[in-house]
Amino acid sequence: MPGVGPRSAERIALWMVRARDDQPEQISRAIADTRQAIRSCKLCGFFAAGEICDICVDSSRSTELL
Repeated sequence: MPGVGPRSAERIALWMVRARDDQPEQISRAIADTRQAIRSCKLCGFFAAGEICDICVDSSRSTELL
């Protein structure tokens, strides 16, 4: 994972092994669900739940501005 160094990765791994509740499983499920639900917008490449993101689909926005 970008931004997670070796020491942080070790801390996360130890927490996941020692956790007594189902929080690690919930986090894992949330990551998997997000990977399936979110994709890149076909027009701009931003995050989108559908084929085109909410920004590109907004007809009130000027296409000449960022």
